[in-house]
Amino acid sequence: MYIKRLRIKNYKSFLDSGEIEVKKDIFAFIGQNNTGKSAILDSIQVFFPKCKKTIAGGDFHKNTTEDINIEICFGGVDEDYLASTVYNDKIEKQNIKIKELFKKYENEQDEKILSQIQKQQEKLDELKSTEYSSAVDKYKIYDDELYINMVASKGGKITKKYYNKQDEELKDADLNKILPEIKVIPALRDPKTESTAGNNSYLKDLIQMLDEESKTNITLEGNILSYNEINEVLSEETKRRCNSLAESITSYYNQAVGGNEFKVVIDASVNISKGTTYYTTITDQTTGISNDILNCGTGYQSMIILSILETYVQISQSQTQYILLIEEPEVYLHPELQRRMIDTLIRISDNNQVVFTSHSPITVSKLAGDNIKLVEKQNGEARILCISPKKIINELGIKPDDILYYKGIIFVEGKDDYEVVVSLINKIDNNLIDKINVIQAHSCQNLKFYANAELLMNINFNIPVLILRDSDVKDPNVLKESLYGEIAATLLEEPQFLDFEEEELTNKKDKLKSSIYVLLEHSIEYYFIEDKFLYEFASDLEELNCAIECYECQYRKQLREALNGNNQVNNFEAYFQPKRFLKGYPDAKERDREYKEKSFKDRWERLSDDCQCENKYKIDNYLKVRDEIIENVKRIYISENSFFKYIINKHSLDILKESKLNEVIQLVQGLIDEIRN
Repeated sequence: MYIKRLRIKNYKSFLDSGEIEVKKDIFAFIGQNNTGKSAILDSIQVFFPKCKKTIAGGDFHKNTTEDINIEICFGGVDEDYLASTVYNDKIEKQNIKIKELFKKYENEQDEKILSQIQKQQEKLDELKSTEYSSAVDKYKIYDDELYINMVASKGGKITKKYYNKQDEELKDADLNKILPEIKVIPALRDPKTESTAGNNSYLKDLIQMLDEESKTNITLEGNILSYNEINEVLSEETKRRCNSLAESITSYYNQAVGGNEFKVVIDASVNISKGTTYYTTITDQTTGISNDILNCGTGYQSMIILSILETYVQISQSQTQYILLIEEPEVYLHPELQRRMIDTLIRISDNNQVVFTSHSPITVSKLAGDNIKLVEKQNGEARILCISPKKIINELGIKPDDILYYKGIIFVEGKDDYEVVVSLINKIDNNLIDKINVIQAHSCQNLKFYANAELLMNINFNIPVLILRDSDVKDPNVLKESLYGEIAATLLEEPQFLDFEEEELTNKKDKLKSSIYVLLEHSIEYYFIEDKFLYEFASDLEELNCAIECYECQYRKQLREALNGNNQVNNFEAYFQPKRFLKGYPDAKERDREYKEKSFKDRWERLSDDCQCENKYKIDNYLKVRDEIIENVKRIYISENSFFKYIINKHSLDILKESKLNEVIQLVQGLIDEIRN
């Protein structure tokens, strides 16, 4: 569940913000000081009933007597989400009954018990259906969207009420059931108002977020424990987890400051009735001096926050559960650490929505145009505006250091492309890993925006640039010409180019065209479908080779037909793109994956009669090996976070160059050679 649209009326500097479209992954509000950026994050906080921030009389816009209205439309409120939040307890009770019956059947082998299991399963299905319909009706959910209007009124005291789409009042208890958790990192991290152990500490919330992701070692083995024994077991277990978390945070922190003299210590005590209290200190091991982290300066705190978030990325395997609200995540961070901060936030946004404010061109340079809004103030009223590359540059200001820090820039589309390129840079020359800015555009549509922003800043600096995109189901040469045309046409409208002589302008256009490369294959995943990369994920090498041959046969045939217009592009994307071989359907909703897998196998089995592979294994073998690979690759994602990074790190550069991946290696190597020269 995530914020999809937001509207603020009569709150602080906003008379009426208008409807603000917010992206589900990461979203930034930029602008100069005192324009209203913080008011947006504050409005989200006061909206949530459990949040500590309250509305004061001075928060009403220009002291108006009109009500404050904060309207939020949430997306992703589907059946799976409702089952995991609103009526999860009822489903769990029914699941327990079914599990107990299965155990009983295992012991007694009585066919009557199977009948009981069937009835209880039918009850579970009926329960899910009934509860889902009830929740949809109660909250007035339409198309997996939930609209809620918070109304705050002045009077003897300020009151808040909540209404659904049909103006029916919703109680706080009902909202607390369905709304996601928010985690807030303020810009003013003041030691006077913050305490690691305090109830209002943002740092306590972050540590708890980490702690909730950590695995426990608690085993009770059927023993009945007293209240005090349970409390003691939980306390010891929490301390163990905190020690492990502190080691990871310490490692990332020392990387950030460039030394090994600091140690972060997290201690915790558990009281079942009151919750967990965390005590967090940082020790300079050369002097032995320790301080509560929240008594340190804002710069130190920013580095601790970065270290905590990097640790969260390292250990987290959960689905979307938080909305992170962060004011100025880059505050007092060196440019290199700012880049690490935004990279970390982007990775966190894979599974959690991140909304932040920023003054940093470095931070927002890795976001697409649709993921940024500009906040301006006119006549005392804040306004939300769309942005362009030029607006970002004019509003935030671009210093030469922001560009010259980097020796090269690479634009890629998605997360997998990013992981591959960064891993290859590290493999070829790890001294350049922090000197080449790899920007993830999230989609091919965003590449034009990114390229314009970076190239506008790059006019007077001769920095090598590589714009890399997938060919998808299109001709690579046509795609290159199209992308070049879009970027060049936009750039030539900028006044910076009016001063160039024709020859100089032609040179710049030629350089731009030479910097664009479209992969010869559908997508980056294709380059990893090789026996030398996949042998450890399959039980039989011969079967693996035959499965790859079978896939190659259909991949070529179906792609050719799609390019010629004899096959629907959607058909190729659904059943034959390389991602389906290695990952299955990770991009589909969990409830749809089983259906999509069945549809996938049905489609491939229909190809059995005209399979042209010249080996003894056919489609059945391909499907069997694919299932095995997907299951084993999942384990890599759990332990390593990236299958592609794992493969590149495991093999020598010479081995990688002997594979299909050499096409990408040569591109990265070319940019590195240009930097070295």
